[in-house]
Amino acid sequence: MRLVRAAARNARVFAAAGLAHRWLLRDEPARAVAGVARRLPGGVTRIAARPLDRLAGRSLSAAAYAALISRDNGRLRRTLRAASGGPVSRRTAERLADVAAATGHRREAAALADRSRPETGELIRARLAWSGGDLRAAVAALPADARGRRGRLRRRYLAELALLAPPAERGLPEDPAEHRLPAPPAEPEPTAAPAAAPAADGGRRAGPPRSGSDARAAATLTVLHIATSSLPHTRTSVTRRLHHLAAAGRDVGIDAHVATAPDYQLTVGRIGADRHVVVDGVDYHRLASSTATTADRRLAARIRRTADLVRELRPGVLHATAPYENGVVALAVRDRFGIPVVYEVPGRGPPQSIAAGTRSEPAETERATLLRAAETACLTAADAVVVPDQDTYSDAVSRGVPAARITIVRPGLPATYLRPPPDAAAQRRQMGFDDRTVVLTASTDWIDDAGLLLLVRALDALLIRSRRVRLVVFGHGSGVADARALADSFELQDKLFTPGAIPRGHAGLIHAVGDVVAVTPTQLPLRPGQHGVAEPIAAMAAGRPLVVSDLPALRELASSDGSWLVPAGDVGPIIDSVETLADDAALRAKLGGQSRDWLLQNRSWHASARVLRQLYAALRDG
Repeated sequence: MRLVRAAARNARVFAAAGLAHRWLLRDEPARAVAGVARRLPGGVTRIAARPLDRLAGRSLSAAAYAALISRDNGRLRRTLRAASGGPVSRRTAERLADVAAATGHRREAAALADRSRPETGELIRARLAWSGGDLRAAVAALPADARGRRGRLRRRYLAELALLAPPAERGLPEDPAEHRLPAPPAEPEPTAAPAAAPAADGGRRAGPPRSGSDARAAATLTVLHIATSSLPHTRTSVTRRLHHLAAAGRDVGIDAHVATAPDYQLTVGRIGADRHVVVDGVDYHRLASSTATTADRRLAARIRRTADLVRELRPGVLHATAPYENGVVALAVRDRFGIPVVYEVPGRGPPQSIAAGTRSEPAETERATLLRAAETACLTAADAVVVPDQDTYSDAVSRGVPAARITIVRPGLPATYLRPPPDAAAQRRQMGFDDRTVVLTASTDWIDDAGLLLLVRALDALLIRSRRVRLVVFGHGSGVADARALADSFELQDKLFTPGAIPRGHAGLIHAVGDVVAVTPTQLPLRPGQHGVAEPIAAMAAGRPLVVSDLPALRELASSDGSWLVPAGDVGPIIDSVETLADDAALRAKLGGQSRDWLLQNRSWHASARVLRQLYAALRDG
């Protein structure tokens, strides 16, 4: 019954989404069918595919759709390959070209397009160019005076391109369906945030402060996060980070609300999802859909709906998380109300888009270039930028963001690391280490190949100095093999241990085996194409001291008072520092305790929320 009531409340959302995407079933039926099949349980799709299975022996189209609906990728690939290389009618070629283009079988789609009518061939080739990231070639493949399916596709592509244009050239159209919304006020809305009155369910509801609560209202800062997806339906590193920060923010005076993209609940197949939910005290608002059929008009509608929510919540700050569409919405709302904008990039890597191409798209495509430029425009236009690490910070600076406007907000620790360090005595005995042995640990997650060789040389020198030291290197790769070969040449076969990758969920116990942790890469990035460097969180949580290379991205670890800073690439200081720690168990215990204390204070979600609170307050009051 609850599902029925929620579905009834969302009837307008479903109807609007259907109108907005009515072209899909007509113009790209295979894409529509695949989208529905992905959101249905496997048992349902197999039952739905049975009628087509009965026709599969006589019809390649039926065989392809049966495989598409049942999500049998191997069968689909075999069917498309057979069709692209064998005799099929023009009509069958067109149907299968649509299936191939929708499912990423580019070679088969191109072959079948050549055997289709010219108009259909143009459509398929345009879709292939678009999904491959060659956006202007996709538009050029469709005549400017095209009508019907080709005309609709061309207009959609031009609208997508318009969103990637520089802000001054973007010119978003008005959505005729939205004129009933009240116009923005002539003067900017006050940005002081009202207090959030406690709700009966333990959540928080936006509203005017009650009588006598002026002091509490001043202490509470309302923030509206603008996001694509969220908990509880989408569980990714980005949605978890947003939720942890928003939930922890309640304890430091932040009343956080999250507005997800229109159609989000439909995109994830939650047809009965409530338009407003509260999770751990965080309010999630699902914006209603628009009937617009092009991306630029849908974005214009989203901006107006977000503005309507702003009038209701009266936030002091807007916090948009990549992709860039969210930043465009926040910046447009800022222009209407004068509310400062924070733009967050969750990590360094290829910029993403709600309407991205295939996952295997090369980084140098036209789409990737335009997306990076659009994201850079959001970064430079925002009042403040939030990044999770030093590497992303450096990337933002290289893209023209003033360093003073960038704040690093680190991720919090998993709950398992907040518990007391595990007792690794049994694990040490299993690995052959007695109480007198000092174990130096390292990982390919934070040491490059040259750094591993330095550690083997350090091990050899320490053994010559009569220190009872063993080296354990976790991870895989050519660097581990080279380290093993060097150890063999020094006759250290029984002094170097390479157990491979740490089993998932056992990082805390494994790192507790060691006595000292080497975080001594010779350079960053560690390897070509790699971004950032992992922090030895598990080892620090286990209370182990660190020997850290003096590199920009690692200097924050050295500030923990549980670390020993050494020049990068120099084996002598590594030998001396490990020797000092090996000789002094009390010093190891002291530095290890300081390492853990620093971690708990600086890598908690509450610590990160406090950093955000300071940033928000400075923006609101500035």
